[in-house]
Amino acid sequence: MHGYYQSIVSASANQAELLVKAVTYTHAQVADVPRVGDVMELVEIKTLKPVRTYQVVAVSHQRPATSSQVTFSDNLPADFENYYLMNITKLPRLEFENSFINSHLARGILVKTRSVLINNNVFRNGTGTAVHVGAEASWHEGTHAKDVVITNNVMMGCGNGAGGQGGASGIAVIIDADDTGSSYLHDRIRIENNLIMGEGNPCGIYIGNADHVLLKQNRVLQCQKEYMVHSVNNLSVVK
Repeated sequence: MHGYYQSIVSASANQAELLVKAVTYTHAQVADVPRVGDVMELVEIKTLKPVRTYQVVAVSHQRPATSSQVTFSDNLPADFENYYLMNITKLPRLEFENSFINSHLARGILVKTRSVLINNNVFRNGTGTAVHVGAEASWHEGTHAKDVVITNNVMMGCGNGAGGQGGASGIAVIIDADDTGSSYLHDRIRIENNLIMGEGNPCGIYIGNADHVLLKQNRVLQCQKEYMVHSVNNLSVVK
């Protein structure tokens, strides 16, 4: 569940040409064209930090072109090549419950959106971390998450192959960018009452670049550490 960071191909004042330059283009294989009234977040590429927002006031797109011409409510920065734009109006909410996820290649579920509930699922024998909450500059996929609840899940034998994130078997909340040294992008993350059984993984839970995180009554077995953190603010751990 994610949106795409759009590259600013060219810009003059409050007008720009936008194009998704992701490795896979877009999964739908169609242009990601914003709509008039949408709000787009200006994001620093090297950190994935949001800088400000713009509202879309006009759009021009002709099929089968993959780029679109967009007019915004204010001028874009002169160094526009250092930024992405993310359409936060289009971001979906996610409720993922009561499901069995077996033997996935890579992660069990990939989350790059806001207002998320992952509840009462079983993840078994995935090569990647069972639940990956992240944003990735290189894949042009995002955005950073807010208001995420991961609770009452069972995660067994995950995270030792392709798609492993931060050394975590069960859950990784992570940012993939050139500079992740001092940013707190994910916000309001609650991870509660999950059972994680690894196979010697460095940790059961990895939390990176996040603010307001609660880890409560999770049981982590057969991992070197229960959890690992990087650039985290306001972390609470309740046994």
